[in-house]
Amino acid sequence: MLGLFRRHPIAFIVGVAMFAVLAVPIIGLAQGGLPPRPDYSQYPPEKRALLEANDPRNLMATAQAAPPIKDLSPKSEGPTPPPQKSSSVQRAGAGSGTIMETGLAPYPAGQFVGINRWEESKSGNDLIVYAGSNGSDPSQGLIIFQIISASSHQTVGGAILPTPVKAGPVRVSAAQGEVLTLTGQNGTTFFFDVGLQKFVAAAR
Repeated sequence: MLGLFRRHPIAFIVGVAMFAVLAVPIIGLAQGGLPPRPDYSQYPPEKRALLEANDPRNLMATAQAAPPIKDLSPKSEGPTPPPQKSSSVQRAGAGSGTIMETGLAPYPAGQFVGINRWEESKSGNDLIVYAGSNGSDPSQGLIIFQIISASSHQTVGGAILPTPVKAGPVRVSAAQGEVLTLTGQNGTTFFFDVGLQKFVAAAR
């Protein structure tokens, strides 16, 4: 060991010092706490800075002063609210039902392009008439009539009818009872009888 000190004095000193730094906290912990801080003033400035930087007390102080890590796990803010029904859809009473100013319809755009619809609840069923045009021929007005069971929500009847003449897309503009007035893009007027499920010459 004396020979090692003579050949490499600096390495020997650093090795002994590092051993002391590592051994002191282990002994202190075994005794139930850390012993007093070693005196590093006897070492050269460069070695003293290295020893102080690796002192377990300094490392513990740095860890205690560090801010807590944020919990990045998602937190529930309560139950997810149900989807809100759109309040922007204009509704107007018409005959025995209601005109809904929305083009939404459960059909592909290639088959049907909606303009608006008329609805009525009757005898446990929902009667719906979608008005618009043929998806592949905008000049051909088209209506889709559906009867939907209010209990099973299944379609139990209905019809798909083109307007008698091509007048562009049609919209439900008025109703008398269950006879709907549909107006084409060019101003042509048609009448559709929901009860009869066909176009008629005029409102009854």
